[in-house]
Amino acid sequence: MAHQTAKIAAVMTDLFFFVKVDDAAKKLGASAEQVQTADLALQRAAQLPPLIILDLNCASIDPVGFVQRLKANPDTAGIPVVGFVSHIQTDLRQMAERAGCDRVLPRSALAQELPRVLESCLAPRIREVFEQTAANIAQVCAGDFPGRILRAVNLLAQAFESGRKLLVFGNGGSSADAHHICAELVGRFARERRGLPAMALSSDPSILTSLGNDYGFAAIFERQVEAHGVPGDVAWGISTSGNSPNVVRALKAARNLGMKTIGLTGAGGGEMAGFSDILLAVPSLETPRIQEIHLLTYHAICEAVEARLFGQSALLSAKAAVPPEGVAGAAVVPPEGLDQ
Repeated sequence: MAHQTAKIAAVMTDLFFFVKVDDAAKKLGASAEQVQTADLALQRAAQLPPLIILDLNCASIDPVGFVQRLKANPDTAGIPVVGFVSHIQTDLRQMAERAGCDRVLPRSALAQELPRVLESCLAPRIREVFEQTAANIAQVCAGDFPGRILRAVNLLAQAFESGRKLLVFGNGGSSADAHHICAELVGRFARERRGLPAMALSSDPSILTSLGNDYGFAAIFERQVEAHGVPGDVAWGISTSGNSPNVVRALKAARNLGMKTIGLTGAGGGEMAGFSDILLAVPSLETPRIQEIHLLTYHAICEAVEARLFGQSALLSAKAAVPPEGVAGAAVVPPEGLDQ
């Protein structure tokens, strides 16, 4: 799944101020949406934007009442609201502040102050993302997930030892994960060793477009599994929902061929649970948080498979290598992630 840009709701702003809001938001990696009715504004507020900009001079709604309704709702009470008003309307400014407006700015200062306001509102959300991810990692470690990862490691190591290969597939971000996994195995993760046979089934656009055109998108991985898979190979499907039709069909086809199957999903495993010999279901329903645990999961698997197959002797040093005496420029190439 693609990352969603934080969206600031600009309520009842005229075009001039909306352009200012949108410009300031884009500089901070966000965007703005102009909202022209109170009902739509409350609906957008329920989607938890990081900030609401409110024109307190708007005559078509009761802006003070809008702020009161927003702050009275537990689901939206924490959203910062910044109002702007004519500098001479001190009574309206005071009413808005009493209603719960987090900050009230004069119209003349809005364009100048807005970048600082947006940055102060977005920074806590960034910290919150890291805190949520750390909490998710702790939760996963406390359960049986690490034990299921070990089962996947054993399955893959046995397959590679027997001369079998790995087929990996998924859509969107999961397709990128499939490529990442194969790059670590065909290349290396942390050890100099021979390459391991792994294929990402979203690699060839000619195959994908021909299969999609002739058989439908749901068949793009299934057909490749039928073409490349043999008994004893491993099929590894990735889907945060566990319900991607083309991934489910490919796992089912792999089962029918006598292949072993791994499913990497979100909570519950979806339809993939029924076709996965080993189900790695991250206990979360939030796609970005699931994807973060997916990355840790397959990194752990790649590292453990290398250790199982090639031992500790081939481990690359994370420290800068000291050239042998009398040899100038000798060095060890660091593994991925150590010096990039």
